Amino acid sequence: IGWESQEDGYVAAILVPDGSEQVPVGKPVIIIVDDAADVAAFANYTPSSPPAPPAAAAAPAAAAPAAAAAPAASSYPSHTALQMPALSPTMTTGNIATLKVKVGDKLSPGDLICDIESDKATIGWESQEDGYVAAILVPDGSEQVPVGKPVIIIVDDAADVAAFANYTPSSPPAPPAAAAAPAAAAPAAAAAPAASSYPSHTALQMPALSPTMTTGNIATLKVKVGDKLSPGDLICDIESDKATIGWESQE
Repeated sequence: IGWESQEDGYVAAILVPDGSEQVPVGKPVIIIVDDAADVAAFANYTPSSPPAPPAAAAAPAAAAPAAAAAPAASSYPSHTALQMPALSPTMTTGNIATLKVKVGDKLSPGDLICDIESDKATIGWESQEDGYVAAILVPDGSEQVPVGKPVIIIVDDAADVAAFANYTPSSPPAPPAAAAAPAAAAPAAAAAPAASSYPSHTALQMPALSPTMTTGNIATLKVKVGDKLSPGDLICDIESDKATIGWESQE
């Protein structure tokens, strides 16, 4: 999956170098600015505060599916809920533009699940898991789906798909603020050591590319300081414990 930009802007600073390993989810990786003239102001930029602990950013997203996707733990075979991802630090909802899978389909890392529309761009959401689609909880064309809401249920064994024929979550998903706020709040503290010292900017953080991901490796950076980013541009390839995917700019 590509980590793609959803915004127009310019790369002002690269905070995590090529080849970095075990980068916590939520840690600022790239700083972007709206105006190319502001890039030089970040020549010696370093965050003054550590990023939010991975648990703070990842726990709400990981905890929600357990409550939402398992109304009775003993009633269903082992399964994983794939949730609406936060594709930018400020994203709280997204639209399911086009589903690319159906119940019973086999998924492998890198397979396209659906196209997601945010308020800034349409990007592809790709699987990081091996498994079979057991239930689709959010239908094609759904709008304003909260970040963290379970969208797809997958199982390891194709024989378990039938058990989810009438599956519905019994609990509402975690509110978007609970899942998105830690990720959105962290860059403000980490990326602006002195608000008046730097021009207006945005910190792009290591994304959580699966419900269980807490760290990732920067396999190959595709940008350098001064580059212009447009929605859909590839920022880097990210290695998780399950796959290597592309992180495309949303900025």
